[in-house]
Amino acid sequence: MEKYKINIYKDSEEDTFCLPVVFPPPIQCYLPISIISNIVTANMNNLNWIMHNFVQLFKYADEDKVESFPVQQFMYANQASISCKEITNEIMCIERINIIEDIIHCINNKHYVVVYLDESQIPGMRFYRCKPIVHSHFIFGYNKRKGIFKIINFSSSSEQMEILDVAFSDIKRNFYSEKLRALYKNEKNEYVSNKGYQIYAFLYCDNINIIDTSLNIDVIKEQMKQYLYSVNSSIYTSYFTGTLSGTWGVNAYSEIEKMLHKRIDMRMLCLLYEHKMFMQYRINYLDSTLAEEYSKVVKLAMKIKMCCLKHIVMQQTVVSDNVIKYLRDMKELESHILENII
Repeated sequence: MEKYKINIYKDSEEDTFCLPVVFPPPIQCYLPISIISNIVTANMNNLNWIMHNFVQLFKYADEDKVESFPVQQFMYANQASISCKEITNEIMCIERINIIEDIIHCINNKHYVVVYLDESQIPGMRFYRCKPIVHSHFIFGYNKRKGIFKIINFSSSSEQMEILDVAFSDIKRNFYSEKLRALYKNEKNEYVSNKGYQIYAFLYCDNINIIDTSLNIDVIKEQMKQYLYSVNSSIYTSYFTGTLSGTWGVNAYSEIEKMLHKRIDMRMLCLLYEHKMFMQYRINYLDSTLAEEYSKVVKLAMKIKMCCLKHIVMQQTVVSDNVIKYLRDMKELESHILENII
């Protein structure tokens, strides 16, 4: 199979300062995972971090949501290759923040920035002029002459991830607005409402001489085994993730089927496709012949994704029998291939 091509973004403007990012991002399903995987992949210039993570699938016991593991809530934490600093109202009152200069200072010192804003008020964003919503914005560069930040997010024009130029003035107006404060105050989750605002600064840590970042086939194979036999992987990472209760591995297929009978969540289907795409790359390290056979699994995942997009365009709220058949065929074929590897 063809080698995955990592495209490091190069800006056309000479006076634009950017930190390294991959575009298109290797993972797009959920922003926290997309952001951290992008930072690490761009700086390492390989897929090793992704290969070692997100092998497992996990369905929450109390929520109709499927994620890869580790789940996105653990992305914004200090890791072997990422240092994360969180700034909220609990740490520093908002009056002490100079949002534009502070973001520029972070980027100049090699820190990527995520700031949470009312996306309904940011031109070009997916939820622009929709219902007010607090959403993350991944800032990796700026151009002082043009007065813009470079941001990766879903756009209103394509519903796809794009690199967007957002004016300093739009960021400043939004960050200090009473509407954003009200959105935080009205947040039902007290943990979030107490924050008042959220800024995260991420620094890539080049620990190559301290931590072995080379590809570890044994680690990958063990996680494949846990996925195939639906083992609770959080038992082995409880020091970092805690023990999570829910459905694991290939058993998640039956839960996905139940969810698709209720509603179509394109984020989950994007996750499913990306999971199969990167699983094929993992299998290729172990057996190139089986990796070629696994391409049928990837194609089934794409079929499911495209069929569901068609359903949404046609305003169908649940999926057709064809989609369920594709899903069941995908589980059967994937399980057969993995049994020949483990």
